[in-house]
Amino acid sequence: MEDIKEVYSHPQGFAQCRSYFRQHPKMELLNYFNTAKSAELVSRKKTKFMAAVAGAQAAELYGLEILARGINDNNNNYTRFFAIAAEPEPSPQANKITLVLTLKHEPGSLYNALGRFAANGINMLNIESRPLEGKSWEYFFHIDISGNLIDANVQKALNEIEVDGSCRVLGNYVAAQS
Repeated sequence: MEDIKEVYSHPQGFAQCRSYFRQHPKMELLNYFNTAKSAELVSRKKTKFMAAVAGAQAAELYGLEILARGINDNNNNYTRFFAIAAEPEPSPQANKITLVLTLKHEPGSLYNALGRFAANGINMLNIESRPLEGKSWEYFFHIDISGNLIDANVQKALNEIEVDGSCRVLGNYVAAQS
């Protein structure tokens, strides 16, 4: 560990390990494409001064020694992966929807959109804003809601939201059980 000068990972990987890196201020944190690619880079370079924040599977895949385990701040934080298909495959068991919402940049637009979920009895699970490229101070919203696209109330809410902006469904799937 004392030889490590550079650590590579995705910014989210670093964000999940802040406390650990506060204890190792001499390590330079360098953003990279993703955690697995970071492990691949370290494996390819074969130097004693480089390390990566990545999962145990990536370490095994690229023949790396794990120097420290459990460096994450929150043990209840999970990375989830999705299977992606060109065409939707509706499932009656699906109970969670992930969507991206872009609204008009005017007062009340987000409030009105979120109200459509409440008015149709839909529980919102998560919302994150991200900047719109090339538009200062304008954002799109990544939202998770409970429900199934087959449900009439879900369809009604999404159609009502589309009137005020653009709503793109990324997926409808069975939520992970905690």
